[in-house]
Parts: sequence; C-alpha cells; structure tokens
Amino acid sequence: MSEITFPKTLDGEKPDGQGIFIVAVLEIKNMSDEPIDAEEVADAWLINVKDDIRVENRSYYEEVKNFEGNIQPGESLQGELAFYELPSEQYQIKIGHSTYSNVLLWNFMGPNNEQ
Repeated sequence: MSEITFPKTLDGEKPDGQGIFIVAVLEIKNMSDEPIDAEEVADAWLINVKDDIRVENRSYYEEVKNFEGNIQPGESLQGELAFYELPSEQYQIKIGHSTYSNVLLWNFMGPNNEQ
C-alpha cells in the first residue's frame, strides 16, 4: 500500500449523505509459478475499526485504476481500491481470505486524524 487518499468526488459524483470516498493505491507482485487473476487477488474489504463495519471494494468507478487481467509469474501490477464509508478515526483494509489464501491487513487513520 503506497498511498491512501480521501477524494471529494469520484467520477464527478460526491458521496451520499455523511459518507466519504477512500482510495488506496497498491502494487501486487505474483511470487508464484502460475499467472494469477488480478481482480480475484484484489478482492478487498474496508473495515471501520470503531464500529466494526465492513464494506467491499467498489470496482465500478471509471477514474479508479481497477485491477484487471492476469499477473504473470514474477510480474507486478499497480492498481487502486475504492471504498465508500462513514468517517471514522481508524480504518483497516483486508485483502485475501484465510480459507484459501494469505490475509493482508493495512491500518490507517481517517481523514481528520492524519499525522
């Protein structure tokens, strides 16, 4: 995870109600001997730590660089994850699922608590 932003708009639209947009930039490297599906690997959840609310990555925004195609062995692909959630002091992004892969967690502060 190289960057977290809180854009005011996505695709020219403002968030509904009290919500905010969160966009995370990350790079995924395929360390296996087989190609991997980038969309499947980038299946992610945002967790609002305070309220334990979980929302899935929204991949339909056109201005977000979504993960698409295959990542060949030894190659990397950079993309973005987009979320819509209520403001909070702390969030966590979870990628992967413990029943079929590794689970990666990134913790970060909300837009009003950046250091």
